[in-house]
Amino acid sequence: MANVAQLRYSVAANVDELGGEAEFRDLSILGWLNEAQSAAWHVMRLAREDHCRRLMLSTDGIQTIFGYRYDPASLRLVPGTRFYTLPPDFFELKSLRVVTSGREHVVFHPGDEGSDRWNDVITRSVMNAGWIANSYYFDVVDRRTLSLAPIVRETLDIELLYVRKWPKMREYATGTITRTNGSAVYAGTNTAWIDQGIVAGSEVLAAVNSRLGIDPTAQYPVINTVTNNTSLTVEEPFTGTTDPAGVAYIIASVPEVPEPYHPAMVEYATIRAKAKSRNVDRSFWAALAQQLFGMMTDGVESRQEMENEQVEGYLEGFL
Repeated sequence: MANVAQLRYSVAANVDELGGEAEFRDLSILGWLNEAQSAAWHVMRLAREDHCRRLMLSTDGIQTIFGYRYDPASLRLVPGTRFYTLPPDFFELKSLRVVTSGREHVVFHPGDEGSDRWNDVITRSVMNAGWIANSYYFDVVDRRTLSLAPIVRETLDIELLYVRKWPKMREYATGTITRTNGSAVYAGTNTAWIDQGIVAGSEVLAAVNSRLGIDPTAQYPVINTVTNNTSLTVEEPFTGTTDPAGVAYIIASVPEVPEPYHPAMVEYATIRAKAKSRNVDRSFWAALAQQLFGMMTDGVESRQEMENEQVEGYLEGFL
């Protein structure tokens, strides 16, 4: 599985003949790779892949999502509360289910918070404080606020199934790290891993800088836990020689896009880089959209696919 630094390195190698400051080019390439990932998210969602879905329970532990600490306990239904904050990566609600023992029969139906029926249900629940509902209307307002009617009168744990947005890929390289032979713990100096939202699943490229030392084919250590701003644990102990002093490093996100589609992302960013200084017309971007669609849907079973025109039309508009 390639990380974003490896993908960026591959794109830079493809367009190395371009002029300009390396740092500016690296930031541009990272932006184009994120564009490709965003396009892939839409393609895979339209192809009905489960890759964009997440199941969350109100009993789950605190999670870091998009750099924010989110407590799933905020989804727990509590008496007198109508509004609940959905996860930072929420895009579309697929289902709600009560998991509290003895109340699994409670059901949820989509509704419209501005409708007369919704207001009538709220009014009746206000007038009847003892009404414990067996069914609720739900609506999502203000992007990620879950609204319920009637008013909740009991504590219920729920299961939330939703379509999630993918986080932007990023790199973090502030400070230095020290690795110790036989230990999976990496120590940071002048680092801010918690504050900067570094999460498990990212990879650590040690003794490298923006370009030098990156191996586009290597498997780099994967972060298991981030303990604090200056300490993290990777999945496997370090087998090399203990670092005599802190070394340069990059913590790089791993794309949400499945690995077989990584070449499509590299191809997209390469074409974007080469076209940066050209005056290209709409037909160029339409052709690129078609190419990207073809590469990313290759191997998707026909039963999963929606009409090509819908996906291709989106990509053309996106680009």
